[in-house]
Amino acid sequence: MAKAATKALTATSVSSIKAQPGQRVELRDKQMPGLCLRVTDRGVKSWVLRYRSRHGGQPRYKIGDATRMTLVAARAEAARLKAEIADGNEPAAERKRVKEAVAAEPVRTVNELLDAYFAAGSSGLWKPKKKIKRPQTTAFEQRLADRHIRPRLGKKLKDELSRADVRALLRDMYIGDTENADEDMRRKPIGSQTNRVQAIIRQAYNWAMSEDLVTTNPALNIQSLHTEVKRRRIWTDDELARLWSACEAPNELRDEQGERVYVARSTAIAIQLCALLLQRRVEVSGMAVAELNLKERTWEIAPNRMKGGRAQMVPLPSKAVELIEEALALAQGEDEDAPAFVFPSPRDKGVPITAGALT
Repeated sequence: MAKAATKALTATSVSSIKAQPGQRVELRDKQMPGLCLRVTDRGVKSWVLRYRSRHGGQPRYKIGDATRMTLVAARAEAARLKAEIADGNEPAAERKRVKEAVAAEPVRTVNELLDAYFAAGSSGLWKPKKKIKRPQTTAFEQRLADRHIRPRLGKKLKDELSRADVRALLRDMYIGDTENADEDMRRKPIGSQTNRVQAIIRQAYNWAMSEDLVTTNPALNIQSLHTEVKRRRIWTDDELARLWSACEAPNELRDEQGERVYVARSTAIAIQLCALLLQRRVEVSGMAVAELNLKERTWEIAPNRMKGGRAQMVPLPSKAVELIEEALALAQGEDEDAPAFVFPSPRDKGVPITAGALT
């Protein structure tokens, strides 16, 4: 039996709710319609999203573990999923489709293994660090795989890929081939990406081993060729002052030739917030309204958007609140509905701008 109720959930109520013997409890969030907190009779708490499918019925989509994902993060993820659903996507059906496809489709080659690995990761079926990879991370890994792994190793049978094959690929990437007689075959050394490519192969085969598709991982115990050097760039006070002035009057920006450079005021605000709050552009560009509490002057970044996978509470000074309120007014414009994101995409207000827009 299930016991359901609707209430304005708080962090306190989420942590204090107890399991009921022989009964499943489902609390529906009044602030974010569709978001539910489910508690089994054994005390397992999870966030789920109920939505109306275009095919009929009300599927239930599990968002995450309520002991690891905060209420703010769950609301932000629910808002993102609801935007996808409004565009015609079916997250529950897609997760089921991927699961069935992985189980039914034979995975023979490295290309097919990579396809299945990326599909499992994007749908949440594979969470090696107990969190779904961010879309931008997956897209970056897919580009590296398309450029370096698939052309060289993609047609090999998955069980025949050897450590020597992986090592040879990484060495060729690291050394390059600038003196090849065939100009089309010349390659510059790209040592900085060898570690990333090695990690993709290792993770893909880790997933394949968890699915009993392979028995060994050819990317293990290979020494990294490239030494990672952390970038360090400290802006001077003069540079920050010039940046701030430029963002305050973006319509007056000119390039070296004196031509006007168009920068939207909302984009300029996002850049100002990066400097003011010392947050990365990917966090600022994806700022969700559900993450903000402007009365308390706080911004809780959802863990699925943080590099470390943990929620982060950012205090907001008065200037930051002022900038966010200006950005929200620009985002809403003449629309009746309040925006879900502080910096929505001009093409689709259901998603935020990309971090690349702040480059």
